[in-house]
This record gives sequence, C-alpha cells and structure tokens, in this order.
Amino acid sequence: MRSVTRIGVSLEPDLLEEFDECISEKKYVSRSEAIRDLVRDSLEESRLDSGDNYVSGIIVTIFDTTSCGSTQTLPAIRKNHIDSISAMMNKNLGNGKVMEILIVSGEMQELKGLVSEISSTKGVMRSKLTTIAPDTFDMHNVR
Repeated sequence: MRSVTRIGVSLEPDLLEEFDECISEKKYVSRSEAIRDLVRDSLEESRLDSGDNYVSGIIVTIFDTTSCGSTQTLPAIRKNHIDSISAMMNKNLGNGKVMEILIVSGEMQELKGLVSEISSTKGVMRSKLTTIAPDTFDMHNVR
C-alpha cells in the first residue's frame, strides 16, 4: 500500500457542516476520501483546460423555442461546428422549453468556444459542457 501524508484543513463551521452533509449523502466513508476526490477532480480539470487537449463530451442546453434567437441561431451554430458534433438529441420540456444534447469531440478550446456561442444565444437559458479525457476517462464540467 502506498504511503499517505496527513495535512490539516481549516474550514468555517457552516462550510464544514455543509460539506459533512454532502459527503454523507454521497456515501463517502470519510472526509479524507471526499477531499481526495475533490483534489483529483480539480487537478484533472486544470490539466484538461490547459493546452490543446483532445476531449469528448456532451453539451446540454436548455432553450426557449418562443425566442427567435434560439430557433434561428442554434442551427447555424451547429452547422458551423459540424465537424465537432457527432450526434444530437432533443427533449421537449413543455411550455416552449427544449433540452438539447450534443455529443461532441475536439480540442478543448474549440469546444469551449462552441458552448460559449451557444450560451450567448438569445433564448438559451443554460448551456453546460461536460468532458471526458479519452486517455484517462476522467470527467469534468466546464461550464
């Protein structure tokens, strides 16, 4: 078994209470294991965000179909990024709202640009990119 190094962490009481509730809900056996996961996620996110890393992922977007911006602009954005998009699925949420899921792959900076274009479109309520590094299979949320 690998050796470990103990460190100390100071947290405000309210933050610690919220953290304990969260790790309990997620069924962590200890604070240490939860903190290790947070550190791993943060390091992977930093690694993926730096440089021209090739990633795969999904972009989940919620938009309002009653806005002419979303119904006219989103198809044009998808067409401009057709090389990065391998599949698309829509789910009607009612009241003119739609959830769209794009399966994407490409360089991280390119995909971040794509999600920024989508996010800034009139009628888009929320758009989020979640990526996975094909070499390590680590996932992280970009936006």
